[in-house]
Amino acid sequence: HPNTHEEYALARTERKTAKGYHGFTFYTAPDVTLEEDLRRRDLTINAMAEDNKGNIIDPWGGQADIKSRVLRHVSEAFCEDPVRILRLARFAARFPDFAVAPETLALCRQMVDCGEVDALVPERTWQELRRGLAEVNPVRMIEVLEECGVWNRIFADISVTGRVREALLRAAQRKLDTAQRTALLFAEFDDPVKLRQRLQALRVDADTISLCEIFSLCMKPAITSLFWKLPMSCAVRLDSSLFWQLARRLTRRSTLQTFVWPLEHLLKQMREPLRVKHKVKTWRRPCGKPA
Repeated sequence: HPNTHEEYALARTERKTAKGYHGFTFYTAPDVTLEEDLRRRDLTINAMAEDNKGNIIDPWGGQADIKSRVLRHVSEAFCEDPVRILRLARFAARFPDFAVAPETLALCRQMVDCGEVDALVPERTWQELRRGLAEVNPVRMIEVLEECGVWNRIFADISVTGRVREALLRAAQRKLDTAQRTALLFAEFDDPVKLRQRLQALRVDADTISLCEIFSLCMKPAITSLFWKLPMSCAVRLDSSLFWQLARRLTRRSTLQTFVWPLEHLLKQMREPLRVKHKVKTWRRPCGKPA
C-alpha cells in the first residue's frame, strides 16, 4: 500500500511439479480459503492471520507453539521446498530459546535423504545463510543444519571448528556486521583459490569476498599456530603489511580481536609500527594474554 506500506496477497495453493525452489504451480481463485493458504506456510508460528477486528486466525496451533517455544512445520507441504530447511535454521538462530520439533527434524532429514536439498540454488542458499549469520545466535543455525544433515551435504567444505563457533558468538555479542561474520565463518579455509571459488559459487558480493580472503590469510595455520601452539612467553614474528591490509578492510578492529584473544594485546602494541609499515615489514612482539 502506498500510504501504510502494508503488503497484500491473494490466498493461494501450490502444487509441487519438480524439485527445487521453482518447481511449483500456483492456484489463486476466490474459492481458496485462508485456512488452505495458511496450511502451505512453513512453520506454525508463521501460519497465523489477523482480521480487521483484531481477531487472530490460528488454525494450525501457532500461538500454542509460541508459548511452548517450539519451531514446528505446518504440514507435509514443508518438504516440497528445500529453502524451508534454511529458513527453519535461520529462525532457530533468531530465537535460540526455541526448540525444533522432533518430527520437523525428522522431515528435514528425509528431505536430505531423498536429495531435495541438492536442488537448492546458490542465490537463495547464500541469502538465507547471510540472514542467519546476522541473527542473535548464528551458531544455532549451523547446529540445526548439522542436525538435519544439510550442513554436511551442501557446506561440507566449510570447517566450523570450536574456535569459529566461539568467534561467531562473540561477534554476535559485539554486533559485528554480516560481512565480518562471514569472514569469521570462512576464516579457516585453507586454500585461498578454493575460498574465492566457493564464495563466488554462493554469489557472495565482491567486498565480502575480499574481506574473507584477507582474513583467511591472517588466520592461516602458519600464523595462528604462533598464538595457539607456542608458549605464551615466546616472541613471535608478525607480517605487519598483512595486518595492515586487514585493518584497512575492517570498519572495526574487534573482528580480529574476536577471533584470537592474544591479538588484541598485540595490536595495541603494534598500533604505532603499523603506521610506519613501509619502513619495517616485520615486528617481534611477546605473545601474552591481555591483562
